[in-house]
Amino acid sequence: MAAIIFLFSCSDENTVPREYPRISLPEITNITPAGATFVAEVTSAGNVPISQHGFVWGFSRTLNEDYGERIYLGSFSGKGTFQADINSTLESLRSYYVSAFIKAGDYTVYSEPVQFASLGSQAPVITGFSPLSAAWGDTI
Repeated sequence: MAAIIFLFSCSDENTVPREYPRISLPEITNITPAGATFVAEVTSAGNVPISQHGFVWGFSRTLNEDYGERIYLGSFSGKGTFQADINSTLESLRSYYVSAFIKAGDYTVYSEPVQFASLGSQAPVITGFSPLSAAWGDTI
């Protein structure tokens, strides 16, 4: 009987150290007709510096930087929460999937996607374009 209790007794969860960072599932907050806020957390920084982090979203569970909309938030150090306000590219009454991501060295780590129902967003704001001028016959 003692052997059975020993085999099924609880123990503290041991975290296996990893070279790459780990990230939590994203949380979607402030869902309004003007957009939504995506929030995630770096739960383990790993041993490789984080050069880029952000979110990807789209209509399919298959998300990566090549498929779906994305926002890059720059480098990140240590553990902690990050977020992005998404004020354009969301269609009203559509279901979206969102994943958070981290780039560290040769690693790109994605969270599992989370689904949410959008209420829409604002139109994109154009802050500039290039080239600023062209001559007759130029291809732009």
